[in-house]
Amino acid sequence: MDILNEILKRRIPQIFGSYIIAGSSLVLFIDWLVTRYQLPEYYVTLALFGIISIIPSVFILAYFHGAPGKDQWTKVEKIGVPINLLFIVTIFFVGHFTNIFSEGSKKSLNNFYIHLTSSENYLNHYYIDYSYGSRHYYDSTKFKIETIGDSLLSELRSAIFVGVSSKFVNQNVNIESSFFENEQKILNKLLFPKIMKPSEKEILENKTVISEIGEVLNIRIEYYSDRGLPDALIRLFIYQVTDLENGKVYIINDNSMSLGSGFKKGISTNQWWVNTSNYNIELEINELMDDLINQVSQKINERHYDSNFIGEVVEDLGHDMVKIKLFNSKYLKKKMRIRSIREYHWKEGGAEIKIEDLNQQLNYISSNLRDCWNHYYPDEKYEEAEANLRTSDVIYFLKNQITDIEDNLKNNFYNKDTSSNDSSLGYFLEVIEINDSYAIAKIIGSETPIYKVRIGDLIKMRSN
Repeated sequence: MDILNEILKRRIPQIFGSYIIAGSSLVLFIDWLVTRYQLPEYYVTLALFGIISIIPSVFILAYFHGAPGKDQWTKVEKIGVPINLLFIVTIFFVGHFTNIFSEGSKKSLNNFYIHLTSSENYLNHYYIDYSYGSRHYYDSTKFKIETIGDSLLSELRSAIFVGVSSKFVNQNVNIESSFFENEQKILNKLLFPKIMKPSEKEILENKTVISEIGEVLNIRIEYYSDRGLPDALIRLFIYQVTDLENGKVYIINDNSMSLGSGFKKGISTNQWWVNTSNYNIELEINELMDDLINQVSQKINERHYDSNFIGEVVEDLGHDMVKIKLFNSKYLKKKMRIRSIREYHWKEGGAEIKIEDLNQQLNYISSNLRDCWNHYYPDEKYEEAEANLRTSDVIYFLKNQITDIEDNLKNNFYNKDTSSNDSSLGYFLEVIEINDSYAIAKIIGSETPIYKVRIGDLIKMRSN
């Protein structure tokens, strides 16, 4: 009781409470400044760190000077407060020169390397179900996966390099590609991007491969100053699929990106995404080229201009209008086209949401055949027989996805940190109004014939 009375006598709770209120107000004010004037987001982290770090000094001063009347400065104050302040200043200086505080926010990247592959090293991975909403898993008894020819691979590599490079002329973006065979051979030893839980041996082997990549690239590319590695490695996987039941042959595409300090430490994939379209090997190569150019350009745009996700949907306003909370409005303007991405946190209800989304697509496609045809093939005359044939493949795929996710739920397959982004069910928007940290946008189209707005849908820039 004597200790409690002494604390109350020296008004420590009142002083500390006033300090917390003042500190919280300061953090909220800085957060508003960051949002309003597009300041670096780590300013908020700096403010919060300073407020928490100086608490020992607040307690010392409150204890020795909180009671009414005049007090003398004690040795505790003369030593404790300066040490506390010196600690804070030291951390600020170290943070400034090592980017501790700013590392969490996205860094603008300038050097990008594109590797297009159809290596035999990855063929067997297409017969493995990696789940997480993954496409391009095939039953080996029903499908045959093959590499594409060297001439087509070379044609695609050149077209993508030229197409992407032309989009970033005079924008301080350096783009390289794997035209040289020695670089291709080393890059093709990296782990397949859908391996989310590599073993210690695989991680060690991957580190070795990345070191080899750096040594080779350092000879050819002078401006890859950091261990000879680019800021980001984009890998494009192109393979030919033959449906053994009906003889159909088409091309599929998966993609991945590796970047940042994780890449330099041996992590070959920070994110992967699937091109949901299949391409006729004889008639749709140009479409494949255009899609790959747009996809790669989008990824470079996100990382170079720090505009990966610019916000999230916080309210469905009805009449195809949504309200978006902005993370970064630096490049957002009225009339600009943007799009939605849905993030599924599988263990935290994401699996059930994904099933609901897939069922919505399944039910709509099954009962609105003509509308689906008009959405996907607007320039082709509607043929019911052909529509039924094309739709049957989609329905088969959707049902399989639902079954896979339900099985994974039963088997407790998903980890609590497992999540994935999916743009295949997204919608396209046009910015109507921008107000401080919010935007109003109108939905003007969608990836599929039907869509559903969900609070929390992420928003990003469109590449075309």
